[in-house]
Amino acid sequence: MVLTFTGSFRALGVDHDDVKRMLVAALGCNLAWGIIDAVMYLMGTLSQRGHNLMLLRSIQTASPEEGRRFILDAMSDDVAKLLTDAEIESLRLRFLQLPRGRAHLRLHSDDLKAAAGVFLLVFLSTLPVVLPFVFMVHPTRSLRVSNLIAVIMLFLSGMAYGKFAGGRPWRVGALMVVVGACNGGPHDCTGRMTVGRRFLPAAFLLIVACAYGQAPSKPQPHSPVVQANTPDKEPWEYSLTVDGYVIEGEDGFAQPTFTADHNWLHLEARYNYENLRTGSLWAGYNFSWGKTWQFELTPMIGGVFGRTNGIAPGCEASLSWKKLTLSIDNEYVFDTTSKSGNFYYAWPQLTIAPVDWFHFGGVAQRTKAFQAEIDVQRGFFVGFHKKVGPDHKQKVEFTTYIFDPGSDSTTVTLEVGWSF
Repeated sequence: MVLTFTGSFRALGVDHDDVKRMLVAALGCNLAWGIIDAVMYLMGTLSQRGHNLMLLRSIQTASPEEGRRFILDAMSDDVAKLLTDAEIESLRLRFLQLPRGRAHLRLHSDDLKAAAGVFLLVFLSTLPVVLPFVFMVHPTRSLRVSNLIAVIMLFLSGMAYGKFAGGRPWRVGALMVVVGACNGGPHDCTGRMTVGRRFLPAAFLLIVACAYGQAPSKPQPHSPVVQANTPDKEPWEYSLTVDGYVIEGEDGFAQPTFTADHNWLHLEARYNYENLRTGSLWAGYNFSWGKTWQFELTPMIGGVFGRTNGIAPGCEASLSWKKLTLSIDNEYVFDTTSKSGNFYYAWPQLTIAPVDWFHFGGVAQRTKAFQAEIDVQRGFFVGFHKKVGPDHKQKVEFTTYIFDPGSDSTTVTLEVGWSF
């Protein structure tokens, strides 16, 4: 629904009042639809609960033959074919043993909590699409980033639905993007889609990136330690990493990174990463192969906003063998302000973990967050990590990186990480 507002928003020749009115309309619309969906959920719950009570009473008051027919009619054909006559009769007798008193239909606290979850899901899904209009000044750039975020959300929603329905997730995600592009934006005077044409190139990149498999989640950036994944016990995995930069002859700064992984889904938020006073939001797809040689790959697409504004395809990859891990985080920022602002960022790293609490290795980086005499800085790192928590599934980590040691542009990075 919010795409109807952002897609019909004319970015040229508008002022901040127009942006404000669009934001209020989009938020108000999703607020109303969130309430409607929550109420419909409660009505559906009561309806299903009442139907189940009527079915129970019908079975208890009917003849044995009719009772067995009621039970078969309530089942799907695939399940009904698996049951024998004796098993169906056993079910009917169990239903007869249930109390025959008049039950009252009512909602429980869990129903209200679920309805609140439906409301929040509908309403909060508005925020990622409208946030660019809040934090970015230029309306045209805001609209481009908003469209990109909408493409990502449509694609990931389609993949989740495809996975749940037993189809091919990336194909369903691609179909969701196409349907959203055809229905979410305005038409010009010739009847041709305008927003859809802007959606499809980004959609194509997402489809290609996610077309070759799926995998469990991955650990935090810069210090990869491959571990066995247990999605049934921990469906979500999070990590918070803060890098403190101490730079020779310049002011230092902090660089926080937050990640959230759920099986194949990878979400990430960064600040001061692509540039100072610049944030970025990312979504990606986790892949994993191998046992002795463990390979992990996460292609991503992100939106960059702040001092630098643009769109950035990226990739995080790692290859592990015994105590060794070779990893790289890289991206290419397409600056929407000027082509001269386009930049390739990379952080390759070789990690050696001789024991389960200590790691060290070599590292390099190419960044735009600060100016260095050397285009690619090289160095080494030493770190410590420890599993904590009652089940030892959380991990805290401290790592010191030293780039270009002994030069005039020596940079020290102190990294603190928490995975949970």
